[in-house]
Order: sequence, then structure tokens, then C-alpha cells
Amino acid sequence: MITLAPAIFDIYGPLSLDEDPSASDLVGQSRRVSRTATLDGGAVLADYGYTDADRTLTVMADRIAAGQWTALQRLLRDHATLTLACREGLFLGAIRQVSQSGSGIHLIFLPTEKLA
Repeated sequence: MITLAPAIFDIYGPLSLDEDPSASDLVGQSRRVSRTATLDGGAVLADYGYTDADRTLTVMADRIAAGQWTALQRLLRDHATLTLACREGLFLGAIRQVSQSGSGIHLIFLPTEKLA
């Protein structure tokens, strides 16, 4: 289960969704690394470390009610910053994209920081 809530007051409150753990990706991580080719045929790596802000959280939910889809669209449209609570922790960030297919949804959340 995931819960999305606006960072500021919203009269409609938070939205909880039953995500599909086998299709969702809440654990992917990466480092801030870049590779530059050198004139001698080698490469130089610039490693700036790890931050939760580089993660992309992908949520898939098989079945959602019409009211949940409407609430999700409203959160995307009306709030620039949201909190997302899931089994991996509590994140502050924004919804990048949400799409509906049949009775399910695909949501991409870009965290700016991990709160807990």
C-alpha cells in the first residue's frame, strides 16, 4: 500500500492505493556518476555519491476505483509537492506522470528527499 498526501493542507486529505509489489519499483537506486572519454582511449569517472533525490519510484496498481483516479488526477494537477509513504520509507517529491490502463494505474514519483 502507498499513501500520497499533499505537503500543504488539502480538504480532501491523503489518497491510499493498493500497489502491485511485483510490478512496482520502489527499491531502485543509482549514484551520481558520469563517464567522460579521454584522448588516450580511456575514461574518467566523476562520482558525486548517492542521494535519494536520484531515485525514481514507479507504482503500479491493478485495481482502483473511479473516485481514486479522480483524486489522483487532482493531486497531480493541484499540488507541486507531495509526500509518498510506502514500504521503503517516507519521501517528499512530485508526481512526474500518471496514466490509466483499464482499471489499473501507472504512477511515476520523483523524490527530492527521503524524510524517514
